[in-house]
Amino acid sequence: NPFVIIAGVAENKTDMYKSTVNADGIEREWWDVPDNESDNDERDRRAFTKVERDIIIKAFYESDKAANKQVAPLVEFLFLTGCRSGEAFALRWQDVFMGRDKNYIRFSKSYNGVLKNTQQTKTGETRIFKIYPKLKGLLLRIKPVDAQSNDLVFTNTNGGSYSTVAISQLWKMKSQRQGDKSYTYPGVVTQLVTDGLIDGYLPPYHTRHTFITLMAHAGTDLLLLATACGNSVEVIQRHYLGVNTDVEFPDI
Repeated sequence: NPFVIIAGVAENKTDMYKSTVNADGIEREWWDVPDNESDNDERDRRAFTKVERDIIIKAFYESDKAANKQVAPLVEFLFLTGCRSGEAFALRWQDVFMGRDKNYIRFSKSYNGVLKNTQQTKTGETRIFKIYPKLKGLLLRIKPVDAQSNDLVFTNTNGGSYSTVAISQLWKMKSQRQGDKSYTYPGVVTQLVTDGLIDGYLPPYHTRHTFITLMAHAGTDLLLLATACGNSVEVIQRHYLGVNTDVEFPDI
């Protein structure tokens, strides 16, 4: 098997469910233990609603600016996969398998727009993401007839790779200097907030949290979801679903 699939569960299942005792001697269950995630983007797990997600995607597609229209499929892809932005930037058509026997995306690389190089994924693992109908529709719609296996799936208006900075400018705002004056132009999502079409602003990384939240609450198998997103079942239970300690076994 040439692929390494993240297990999506804690390395030590017994440790995952152990109670802990804090400095005051108070016992806490595993779901009450503070998250030790050091990545601020991962730690802030707020999400857009499904309605807000669709409004944002539509706004990019219907923008009168070429750069916004160009990035619209990428924005939709991020919302439909929950992948990290660098993983989408590095994705090539050779990583997308669509056919009778194969329907999955292979996430094995991440593009760093600052260093301008391709690296491993954040976890260093290769993930297999099963393609579902809505996602397949997007991929079929954007794949060029003459696409080569080594072609990037998503490119900017210049044909190059995207970067988080470029996405942020289109999403949040762009600053531009003309002579001795500096001007700022609101991005698509910032403008939607100003117009009252969505409740509040969240950065592009929250496309990931939105996907996981919507899928988890829709009843998706948590192991499948964790495996596809490079996460753990514990994190999804604790931070995206919450732990219902009142649940009891049915009398069967």
